[in-house]
Amino acid sequence: MKNYLILLSMFLPFLLIGQEDAESLLKQGVKYHDDGEFTKAIEYYEKAAILEPNNSTIDYELALSYAGLQDYDKAILLSDKVIAKKDKNLSQAYMVKASALDMLGRAAESTALLEEAIAVTKGHPTLYYNLGINYWKAKKINLAEDNFVKAIDMSANHTASHYMLAVLNDFKKNRVQAILSAAYFLLLEPNTKMSLDAFNIIKKNLNSNNTIDVVDTDITNIVFDNDRDTTFASAELLLDRLEATIANDTLSELEHISFQLKSLFTLMGEQNIERKDIWTAFYIPFYFEISKTKHFETFVRYITQKPLKESHDWFKRHEQELIGLGDWLSKN
Repeated sequence: MKNYLILLSMFLPFLLIGQEDAESLLKQGVKYHDDGEFTKAIEYYEKAAILEPNNSTIDYELALSYAGLQDYDKAILLSDKVIAKKDKNLSQAYMVKASALDMLGRAAESTALLEEAIAVTKGHPTLYYNLGINYWKAKKINLAEDNFVKAIDMSANHTASHYMLAVLNDFKKNRVQAILSAAYFLLLEPNTKMSLDAFNIIKKNLNSNNTIDVVDTDITNIVFDNDRDTTFASAELLLDRLEATIANDTLSELEHISFQLKSLFTLMGEQNIERKDIWTAFYIPFYFEISKTKHFETFVRYITQKPLKESHDWFKRHEQELIGLGDWLSKN
């Protein structure tokens, strides 16, 4: 027994070094992958795999880098190895394989795989999101929306799903829903190229997409599509009246947007609407609450900091207001 312990003590440092080397190789591979150097990343992953051949994280990272090289068949084979293990990398492996199938033009298989993945894993925000994207590309708009909503239900901060809800509802000409989801996306991601797209969705839908016939200075006739959801009809009417009201004033663009958003959020919040979906149970209560606080101006400046220089420059002089908004958000 003593001799066995002596031998173990001699070999243990080498075993630990091997484990540390595999982990170090994996981390280095991830760094190369993140820098877009997929071939270099694969070299490091393969060295790590020699040391730990049953490590599913290594196989997953290999699959991801092969997908980066557009070797989708290899990515699928490696993803299958991970899926067979049914461990902590299961959801991610399903995502890589589904993406690879889609890139190979096998969209139906990709969608079926994502549906299987959700059933097996009990759901994951990115699985729902990717399934929503597949349905969006297949022009199955309602199914796409359902899955983006499910992603948000699982993770309220799933940024991409808020963005796609904005894009989708803008496409459907659901003006209010497009504004609500785009504004929340901007709260989560105010400073990227997609932020400009989301801002443009808000700006577009704050303005009228309905037929306006000005009879006189006091009356505006609005023509609505009879098939539209009446839950938001009064809010759309408000947007048109606000547009007519501020058409010839001297407010800045930021002041226009702030006035329109606060009016919209107040109206929606004060209505006795049954809380039954993401719009009435999540977005509207949140915006109604923030519209009643001293942080609302900061909120509007925060979500418009990418497109509006006025908002961007304001934060350089109002750090305490930003801290106050952050404190309020952390508690609500």
